[in-house]
Amino acid sequence: MSLNTILALAASFFSFVLAAAAAYRKKRSVAIWCFSVGMLVFALENLFGAIWREAVNPERAAFWGMLTLVTKSFLPGVWLCFSLTYSRGSARTLP
Repeated sequence: MSLNTILALAASFFSFVLAAAAAYRKKRSVAIWCFSVGMLVFALENLFGAIWREAVNPERAAFWGMLTLVTKSFLPGVWLCFSLTYSRGSARTLP
């Protein structure tokens, strides 16, 4: 197992922990949920990337590479939603 794979697995684990910690908070908002989903997508992307790096069979490598790219395609939308909701703060109380 290479160093890149170990780092990707560690990043996946810590991203999942952050996603779970954000979702577990008592004060939940759309921004918190978007952050949690974004960190979960990061965790999946790193996990799929680690499996992709270790794939020996070319067909399996292509499969995990495709899953990695599909997962990466969700990142801009999730983080755009997070940044728009987080930047407003308490949008419901503003006039």
